[in-house]
Amino acid sequence: RPSGGHNFDDDDDDDQGDDDDPRHSQQQQQQQQHHSEEHHLSQFVDEEDDHEGHDLESRVLKAARRRAPAIIRNRPAKMKRRPLEDPRLKAVVQHPATPIKGNPLAGGPLSPIVLLDLASKSGDVTLSLCDSVVKKAARLVSLREEPTSKAKLRDVLRLWEASRDFGRTVQKVGGDAEPLKRAAVRAARAYLDRQHARHKNDLVAALDSEKWVQCDVAPERQNALDRLATGRSSSAATSAQNGGGGPPGAPQEKNNDDEAPREQTTTKKNRDLRSAVIDGKAHKVVWSAVVLVDMIADKLSAAATLPIVAGDVANFVVDLLRFFESRTRYLVLSAGALNSSARLRTITARHLGLASQCLSLVVTLAPHLRATLAAHVKGDKDDEAHSPRRADDDSGSASNNASPLADLDDVKRDYLDHHNRILSKFVSIIGESLEASSRSLSTTNWDEPIKPNSGEKPQRKDRSAFAQDVVRNVEAMHSVLAKLLPPEQLQEVFTNIFDTIASKIPLFFDAVNPELPHGRKKVADDLRFIVVQITKLQTVPSSNLRRLDSFITDKYAQQQRAPTNGGH
Repeated sequence: RPSGGHNFDDDDDDDQGDDDDPRHSQQQQQQQQHHSEEHHLSQFVDEEDDHEGHDLESRVLKAARRRAPAIIRNRPAKMKRRPLEDPRLKAVVQHPATPIKGNPLAGGPLSPIVLLDLASKSGDVTLSLCDSVVKKAARLVSLREEPTSKAKLRDVLRLWEASRDFGRTVQKVGGDAEPLKRAAVRAARAYLDRQHARHKNDLVAALDSEKWVQCDVAPERQNALDRLATGRSSSAATSAQNGGGGPPGAPQEKNNDDEAPREQTTTKKNRDLRSAVIDGKAHKVVWSAVVLVDMIADKLSAAATLPIVAGDVANFVVDLLRFFESRTRYLVLSAGALNSSARLRTITARHLGLASQCLSLVVTLAPHLRATLAAHVKGDKDDEAHSPRRADDDSGSASNNASPLADLDDVKRDYLDHHNRILSKFVSIIGESLEASSRSLSTTNWDEPIKPNSGEKPQRKDRSAFAQDVVRNVEAMHSVLAKLLPPEQLQEVFTNIFDTIASKIPLFFDAVNPELPHGRKKVADDLRFIVVQITKLQTVPSSNLRRLDSFITDKYAQQQRAPTNGGH
């Protein structure tokens, strides 16, 4: 250009130079790309979609606006476009972005595609964070498994509820809470395992030291029985949540509870001892049976509080009932108590009667236990239905939820069989006493004349040793069992006893043939004395003794066809 000259085309040249500036051209391309992206995204967005109530998305959008400058600087040149299938992402894009303070790009609106990608990345970060927290929480619960097993039920309940609520929150944002749930379930099962081991040890100690004498059933324990019989185990669960560890009188919550009932039992008179009543039936029970009922109440309380482990509770209840039955069979029916810490000198009919009453108590309670456990196990299956990944749990309890109920039916049959064996034992005791008394028949001189005192009727002491032993043993048996057994069982036992007497005595007297008439009369009088005395027993039918009357008449009809006054 000429020096000093003025060129009026300088402004045009400057404008043209701006057009040729590469930065200006790049800025125009970005603006065109921005408008084209908005036009493209508008094709995927439904303008009529309802986007109210997305609190999570609004929080993500606020976070995106705070971090937008750094992300925009580092974003790829070409961003992958994805269809807006998630309605939450649609709601983010439907609202045009407003200028962000401090945006290095001249404060222009933030591209919706950037917001879309930011929301997607934020969701991925959220899920990753949730997975990490869930794993760490599950690890913490697993490490605390041993202390949890020693805690009380209310503390285990708090742990379970906290884990469940946190897991539900994680699932709402799409996270996986199964590791934490499995860890909480394992902790609950560790508590049940430890509780069951403690219960079994306590039950072993109670049975081995059992003297098999009746104990008093306190009102609080009767209330616990009423709850079990009516299926109101949830009340015990409420007590656990409010700070109690189970029903009143539970042995694991009160360390001195084992001693108080024993002192009460020994100070009360037998006629003042209260029985356990279920469905209107009274059962005279021993201390170990009361301990068993307390333990069952604790387990049902755990099942009501933690339905997720109800199947495990059912297995433990069945195991506890089986152990009580088998141990009782060994101690009483097999006379194992003679060598136990109780050191009984002999097993009497009273011991057998109290054992049969304890078995009857469980048999009466079994249908109620089954109904309660079935309801809790059903709740366990419902929880499993909402948790599809629980099937791979290593415990395998879910697949065995139906078997405890069938096992409970088998246990009830075992109790009934044991009970019937005890009733048969009463009959065998009388049969054995008959055989022992029959040994005196061969040494008895039936032909020796009776010497009544001053013409009075012959007394019991004037009868033969066999007749006295038979009557004394039968009356003693009736005296004991009439206080323990219900009337229907008492009739069943003595019906079989009378059948045994009517069948065995003719065999014993088949070889008894006195030579003198008064000797044959003496035999007949002794046999009729037996019949008359045992028919005086209350609530016992004597119709099956007619066979013995027929034997007396047929064998000694020549000498005595009508009852004599002796012994009547």
